[in-house]
Amino acid sequence: MAERREEVRAADSDRQFVAERLKAALDEGRLNLSEYDERLAKAFGARTYGELDSLLDDLPASVTGRDSMIPAQPSAPAPAGQPAGSAPARVPHWREAIWGGWFTSSVICTVIYLLTSPGEYFWPIWVIVPWGVLLLLRTVASLGGRAVPNRAQYRWERRQARRQRRWE
Repeated sequence: MAERREEVRAADSDRQFVAERLKAALDEGRLNLSEYDERLAKAFGARTYGELDSLLDDLPASVTGRDSMIPAQPSAPAPAGQPAGSAPARVPHWREAIWGGWFTSSVICTVIYLLTSPGEYFWPIWVIVPWGVLLLLRTVASLGGRAVPNRAQYRWERRQARRQRRWE
């Protein structure tokens, strides 16, 4: 049995993990396409952890915008009533998406109603109200401190944490 980590044989999941890290570095602009192709070929041909580690040696441990070596641009002064170091509260992306879809569909249904049968029974109410009530309940639940669960994101984060522990 090999004593040093560099001599231990790597598994397919380890090679895949390195490939994902290389893809993230490519997307981040830390690697150009030819370097990515070369390292990817070496990653899938690697036999040991030492060979895989050498492919990631010159890359930061986590390739995110927060880890950039370039200092952040100075921000504008905070508005009155807001603490100096905090960013303004932003509406979560999922909330923008679901309400935007509801609004767009409501407008489309209303326009169709106005073009086809104005003055008759307002049928778009059967699209607008039930859907709006469901979205309102979901939004209120998320404001009460209960985040809307995203099972896929949770599973992905757990998988990444396991992989990170394996590499340490």
